[in-house]
Amino acid sequence: MQRHGFLERRRLVGEWEVHGCRGCQQDVYAASSSGDLLLSAQLEGDGSRLEALRASADFSPCFHIVLPARPPQGPSTQPVQELASRFLQQELEAMEARLRLYQEQQAQALERLRVRTGRDREALCQLLSSTTPAASDVMGGRQFHTDLQCLPKTSSPIEGNHRGQLVRFPEVFRLDGFEDDEAAFPSSEEEEEEGDSDAEGAGGVSSGSSSSALDEPPVRHIAYSLPVDMPGWRLRDDDRHQQQQARLLWMTLAFLSGRYLS
Repeated sequence: MQRHGFLERRRLVGEWEVHGCRGCQQDVYAASSSGDLLLSAQLEGDGSRLEALRASADFSPCFHIVLPARPPQGPSTQPVQELASRFLQQELEAMEARLRLYQEQQAQALERLRVRTGRDREALCQLLSSTTPAASDVMGGRQFHTDLQCLPKTSSPIEGNHRGQLVRFPEVFRLDGFEDDEAAFPSSEEEEEEGDSDAEGAGGVSSGSSSSALDEPPVRHIAYSLPVDMPGWRLRDDDRHQQQQARLLWMTLAFLSGRYLS
């Protein structure tokens, strides 16, 4: 029953030796010479009450006693200092042991994680190496359709000579009744010669008839048919620039044909 000898107080009462606590200043038990034992009626026996005392802020984990908030001032004894120092040393050693155990457990967990990561990495590399050819084939098949869908849907001004573009793409199509060597618009000299010949051939035609003839528009070379759609041909994946040029050429020819017809 004794925990700290320096907290015990003894005295003799007849044939009984009474043991008391110097901390609470109360008698704890009494023992007779015949071996009989008497306990104090003031001892606390309720378990919940004892747990509440241990959880209180005044309970000392070192001395296992409930100390007052403001202990009386007095000279410190040597046993108390030794007990406090020994208690702190034991707690320090226990803490170091717990830290070593925790460090070993964490090192083992890290080693297991390293082994698992290496195994998963090898499995993932094998999976990627086995599926890479199929994935590249799928991407290669989609590239052609993507290039066709990326063509511009709006017209943009064309720079350079349209006639030079016709020479670079002679195999696209030709318009019926439209030749490259014929000029789109007659020159001023041709217009003057045609005017003189018309005047000589008319002779005595009245001024009203000549004025009506002048009002009629001159005959020009125009196309008899227009392209309905672009002819299809197979292009390579890297021929995006040529494909855009062909689309621009088609739009230009359609625009020029509309001007001639008007």
